[in-house]
Amino acid sequence: MNKKTHMPHHFFDVIHRLYDTVMDQSAWSDVLKLWGSSRVNDGCSINTLVIHKTQNNTIVPHCYGIEETHLQQFNDYYQYHNPYPEAAMYLRAGEIIDASEITQEARKNGNAFVNEWMPQGGFRDVLGGAIISNHNVSMMLSIQHPWDQPSEINRMMQEVRILMPHMQKTALIGNMFAQLQQMHSSMQQMLDTLTIGCVLLDDKGKVLYHNQTAYALFNAKDGLSLVNNQLIAHHAEDHTHLIQSIKKHTSMSPYSTAHNSDLVRIRKKTEGYYQCMIAPTLGANFVTFTPQARSMMFIKSPSDTPTLSWDRIAMLYGLTPAEAKLASSISNGSTLEEHADVHNITRETAKSQLKSVTSKLEVNRQVDVVRQILLGLENFVK
Repeated sequence: MNKKTHMPHHFFDVIHRLYDTVMDQSAWSDVLKLWGSSRVNDGCSINTLVIHKTQNNTIVPHCYGIEETHLQQFNDYYQYHNPYPEAAMYLRAGEIIDASEITQEARKNGNAFVNEWMPQGGFRDVLGGAIISNHNVSMMLSIQHPWDQPSEINRMMQEVRILMPHMQKTALIGNMFAQLQQMHSSMQQMLDTLTIGCVLLDDKGKVLYHNQTAYALFNAKDGLSLVNNQLIAHHAEDHTHLIQSIKKHTSMSPYSTAHNSDLVRIRKKTEGYYQCMIAPTLGANFVTFTPQARSMMFIKSPSDTPTLSWDRIAMLYGLTPAEAKLASSISNGSTLEEHADVHNITRETAKSQLKSVTSKLEVNRQVDVVRQILLGLENFVK
């Protein structure tokens, strides 16, 4: 190994952060995780990190787009100079299909770390989402967003420069390409479950792909519409800003060190406005296998709030479906008796489930369960 090679230890901090937040289910974190490698304080780029388990049971992080020499340096550094042994555990956790296991590991080992590094920011610096696993390949995607200007993670990201060009670089992809293709349908299905809009644009600003949330938003014609595959903001000034931002990011080289993103506000006809984050990307190819994609946009309404759905709570706190359904019921104001009647279980079963929930959340009373869930969801969207 080249002794001059230096991979900042903050990379492993980011790996911790990634798994700490992987099951954060706030309004923003339903987004598929897109790995952000920002070089500027208020920007982001969209790139991909794939974790692959080799035949000899070692974990190899594949960062598509970096030069082969840099990839070797990265793997050498990971093997010999990992200052955080726990990071290896998190990388291996990416192979676990059961999301609750990942969540429990993150809660057990990650919360103190996050609180130590981001006492003011919580999880706001990373959009959450999910890990998609297929046999021995796991894909993690994350994106850093510029809303809150989190200085610490920006500093980390500035020290970790991982760029991603076309995925057809077979020298780095090898036989993983076929397995990634098998994940394609699962990725699109997950995108269609997101609570915010997701849009891919080509170099002319034409919409190549949009998820179901974006489709519903465009059909509502409440300040933002899709006409002939072009985005139209109904307010003239907003439309000008939108077109300028799209043009900027679709023409920007995704390999540039000056990666950034724009936040464009689109006024709604009714009340409030949409927040549209636009960033240049080729990483979006992994979402739709669309080489023409040059930018990606996420659309969020400020009126969006996290719901206390049981699946959201299960992923966030590592609960079983039955436990999460009970936690959701009591957090939404139901009594144990009402929950038991609705779900056709006995009172004793409901009490047993509550006991298990309090144990996992490390609290003693039912009211503490409700408080922790409500405060947790509130913190994730501040």
